[in-house]
Amino acid sequence: MSKHYDADVIVIGSGALGSNAATLLARSGKAVIILEAGEKIPRWKIVDNFRNSSKKANYNSPYPNEPWAHHSYDEQYIENTGSFDFRPGMLKLVGGTTWHWAAACWRYLPSDMKLKTLYGVGRDWPLEYHELEPFYHQAEVALGGLR
Repeated sequence: MSKHYDADVIVIGSGALGSNAATLLARSGKAVIILEAGEKIPRWKIVDNFRNSSKKANYNSPYPNEPWAHHSYDEQYIENTGSFDFRPGMLKLVGGTTWHWAAACWRYLPSDMKLKTLYGVGRDWPLEYHELEPFYHQAEVALGGLR
């Protein structure tokens, strides 16, 4: 039997961005649903998986890797065509990549948003750094880095 839920907002992903956005929206009185590709798994299971893994250099190996929710170390997640193998470490489970987040939140720089103008490559962002900065601050406070 299928269930139907009403919501004002549907947030895709329960990682750092999605969970913070959902919290802010819910606190403002919105009915929020978070959709996540992966499962909810207890921390003890991840620790147990790591201890039993033979792939200690693959930081994603302790986490579920389902056909509908591949993590980024899976060959089907991303096609590398550049000169080096890029694996961003993304996870798909409740909590997202915050499961092995190292608490590094590098901000883009104003120059990062003007790549076409300054360096003749890519595209410029459709907004200015000063428009994005308050959201950086808000996220840093929510994640515990600032007060």
